[in-house]
Amino acid sequence: MNPQPTLRGFHPDPSWVHVNGWTYLVTSTFGWLPGLPVYRSRDLVQWEPLPPAIPDTRHLDYRGCGVDDGLYAPGIRHDGRRFLLACTLVRRKEQRFQNFICVSENPAQGWSAPVMLPEDLGRIDPTPFTDADGSLWIVLNDLPAAEHSHGATRSIRSWRLNPETLQPEEGPFVLWHGAMVGAATPEAPRLFQRDGWYWLLIAEGGTGRNHAVTLARSRSITGPYEGCPANPLLTHRHLDPTHPVQCVGHADLMQDNDGQWLACCLAERRVNGLTLMGRETWTLPVSWPPGQWPVFSPESGALRIHGEGASLDSNWIGLRTPPESLISAKGVLAARPHAWTDTQHAPALMGRRIREFTGSWSLILRPDQKGLSCGLAIFCTESAWLRLAWCGQELILENAKGQVFARETIPDTDQLDLELTWSPAGVRASWSTPEEGRTLDALVQLQEFAHPVFAGATACVWAQGEGGSLGFHPA
Repeated sequence: MNPQPTLRGFHPDPSWVHVNGWTYLVTSTFGWLPGLPVYRSRDLVQWEPLPPAIPDTRHLDYRGCGVDDGLYAPGIRHDGRRFLLACTLVRRKEQRFQNFICVSENPAQGWSAPVMLPEDLGRIDPTPFTDADGSLWIVLNDLPAAEHSHGATRSIRSWRLNPETLQPEEGPFVLWHGAMVGAATPEAPRLFQRDGWYWLLIAEGGTGRNHAVTLARSRSITGPYEGCPANPLLTHRHLDPTHPVQCVGHADLMQDNDGQWLACCLAERRVNGLTLMGRETWTLPVSWPPGQWPVFSPESGALRIHGEGASLDSNWIGLRTPPESLISAKGVLAARPHAWTDTQHAPALMGRRIREFTGSWSLILRPDQKGLSCGLAIFCTESAWLRLAWCGQELILENAKGQVFARETIPDTDQLDLELTWSPAGVRASWSTPEEGRTLDALVQLQEFAHPVFAGATACVWAQGEGGSLGFHPA
């Protein structure tokens, strides 16, 4: 098995569990909905989408969530009778962290409403753990105690939960502060029990170029934990910045039916130092002899790119609202007046994850109201995007900074075919009506807009205005 991107397009912070021949995997979605997509696979190649854990906003309030707020770093486990999926709803400006657990006996049939946990539980990255004695625990990260001298910016803590109410009954227990003195952001804790040890797998170094996977173990679930002498067990921070795979970290482990240990993690593919897709899910083999420390990707010790996937994900996602709330069954997108930066509301903006550095996004648009602003976009964050906007009889190619790269007057028409084509060289836009068409005289460099942070780039369709709607279908 070669380490490779398994879920292309932004699917960061993966967590997985192997149950009865199936591997179930979940990733972060941040401000996009539906939230927490769940996939399952028998071969780690073909992944079947299952109902998302958070399909809409009935139980969680997304108001105030930017695209890089929302649902962070889930953890999925099976306690012998049910699946437990823990996650955090994050509002960074407020520094508010709402942890919760969803439950399912069969993820193919959906999930329970989130069971909210106390807000003093900790910060982010919760993962459940069931001990051999049947007790239920949760591990997550939090701010370190003021008196601690290790210097880490976070600590890993645990709580024992009531297995029925899922509420904390004992804790917190501070487990570890990372492998390095002064470690940046110890996070993403996962607990495993094997060979008489408790094994604590975490990420540290931050989710940028210094990201890494480290491991510690203890004879007691509450510690103390000793770090692996070979830490970090997986990282690319020592590689040249031009290496095409960067930011490797945030891993999880599982053992399949054949006894083979495998890991999933996140990593970014980069061209000329830039990422477009953001952080994706990768899988890799692990060698873990009994009683010894594991070795990640034992043949190469690193991740490499193998082949390419489709350029666009086939599933629609919406910003702060599920896409079905924006579009009718006939492919009509109702315009909304809200700007993309207005995090208190959901704009009429929906898209698909970009999976490759080379691709195109073309749609046939039919607005029902003159003066409606609409078009295509490559959207990374509220402050980083490139859009092709149809405003009356003008077509404008612009970015979030207000830079206009091309502007053309379009003949009066009821139908406009638009296309954005991207590659490492940049993005070109073209248009056509039933009567004529041309490519705009502009090549926009990726650095002018490709700045994803937590979520990656999406190819979007949008409509903004007071009333009116946009009929569209892929060209």
